[in-house]
This record gives sequence, structure tokens and C-alpha cells, in this order.
Amino acid sequence: MGEEGYRSITGCERDSTVALISLKATFIDGNSEIKGMSHNKIADPVVAKGVSLAQDVVLHLLGESNVHLIQRDKLSLCLRNGVVEVLGKHAILFTSFAKRLARTPERTSEALLGVCDELFQNNSVTWSRIICLYALAGRLALYFQERNMHKLARSIPQHMTRCIARTVAPFVKRNGGWVRA
Repeated sequence: MGEEGYRSITGCERDSTVALISLKATFIDGNSEIKGMSHNKIADPVVAKGVSLAQDVVLHLLGESNVHLIQRDKLSLCLRNGVVEVLGKHAILFTSFAKRLARTPERTSEALLGVCDELFQNNSVTWSRIICLYALAGRLALYFQERNMHKLARSIPQHMTRCIARTVAPFVKRNGGWVRA
């Protein structure tokens, strides 16, 4: 498959500024209340891929690139590159977001879901916003690792499951999947 097949997630730079503004507004405007949801087993393959991509991003950012869980496909590489680029361009902003989310580590899932709700409000899901969500999750994992909270850092992908299932996966399905042929 040629590079055309990876258009879904790669053509995302156009609205990254809008995504960052929305992400910033999340921290100014507040959170949503979250209801519990079990995510021990993921039956939906689109959600499972989204969580595995989150795990890939987190492990990559944590410097665990020799781990057998790091994915080598073009989609994973593209997402990692997009996340690294966004974090590089907006390091101060994402560090500030991570600090605010990390204030209550026991509520990490709820905090990420609140960010997800605000970032994607009014069904404003785009590939750029999805990359920003993964970048925030990766930066949050780094923040926890920097504070010797290694277990929590590695658990960030699982904390993203509800957001991926509720918002990201439906968008991905409507737009031809994680990779369009």
C-alpha cells in the first residue's frame, strides 16, 4: 500500500491551531462529570487499535522503544511523529496542561475524558484534534514518569479507553478507518 493509504491521520496540520485553542479552553472552562465504564476487554477493533496506538505513543515517549509492544507500521510511525512534532512546537503549553491534569492522579481517567469532551464538543472531531489528544496523553505520561510515578505513566493508554470509545472511534469509523486504502 502506498503513502495515499495513510491520508486519514497524516493530512492533519490544517486545524492544529484550532485544536490547541480548544484544548486550552478546556482548562479555562472546566470539566465534565463522568460515569463509570468498564474497559477491561475491548471488543471493538477500532477502539482496540486506538488504545494500542496510545500505548505505542506513550511507550515511545517514555523511551521504551526496545519494548516488543512498540509498533512498526506506518500508521503508528505517523502518529508518533505527529505527536512528537506537536509536543516540540508547543512544549510549554502541553507541560502546563499535564501539570493541571496531574493534580489529582487518582482521577486521571475522568480528567482525560473531560478534556476529550471539551476538545471534541459539538462533534468537532478532526485528525488534528485526535493528534493533540494523543500528544496530551503522552505528555501526561512523561509528567508522571518525571515524578517517579512509573506505573501511572504506563497506565495512561488505558485511561484513554473511554474517550477513544465514545468520541474518537465513531469519527474514525465514519472516515474510513485508521487507514484508508
